[in-house]
Amino acid sequence: MRIAIVIPCYNEALRLKSDVLADFAMNHVDWRLIFVNDGSSDQTPAVLNRLAEEYSNVEVLSLAINEGKAEAVRQGIMRALDDGAEIVGFMDADLSTPLTEIEAMVELADSGRWQMVFASRIRTLNTHIRRYFWRHALGRVFASIAAWLIGLPVYDTQCGAKFFRADLARLLFEQRFASRWFFDLEIFIRAKKELGLETSNQALEYLLSEWYDEGASKLRIFDFLSVPWELAKIYRKYQKLK
Repeated sequence: MRIAIVIPCYNEALRLKSDVLADFAMNHVDWRLIFVNDGSSDQTPAVLNRLAEEYSNVEVLSLAINEGKAEAVRQGIMRALDDGAEIVGFMDADLSTPLTEIEAMVELADSGRWQMVFASRIRTLNTHIRRYFWRHALGRVFASIAAWLIGLPVYDTQCGAKFFRADLARLLFEQRFASRWFFDLEIFIRAKKELGLETSNQALEYLLSEWYDEGASKLRIFDFLSVPWELAKIYRKYQKLK
């Protein structure tokens, strides 16, 4: 299958929209859905295995222990690439980015025009972007720091929907990430090195028409206390590449 979407899952049994994902799998038989069970301690493996048993284009990759979103996504992407996928990417299990938007992003990535297509949540009169205030406020502070750190005018580095052509994806995901959660920044730093994003038109920041905060993110307000430490780890690892 040319197109593969990785969906990291950690204790998602209660909020995984199995019926919606089942319909999506049934209507996209030439797309591969790789669910990565990141050491869940609830019934997530059972839910995912039922989907895989029913649909041949659904695969479950299980990690023995909780590795964090970064490693779950990385292992899923590498599995897809090793099996010959030409377009790979990832999205969040809660479907905060609607599947219609995912389809649009994949189409752009598959057009041959872009090497990388990533979602961006910008609220305007013509969009339906619903985010909790504190997450939006903290997110904008983080985004400003992130743009400085990577040296690129990216509005939204953290939206959990990104797609890549295979050659670039292998360069971006072959090595483990320094951060368990803020690996998106590392993706941009690596892409900047590989594509020369300051002058390249090979990456597209796709403005979402819809995005809904499901309110059950694994990241809480107190987790932002670790942001300086996580950013410091990323800076130390990549300072020579800036």
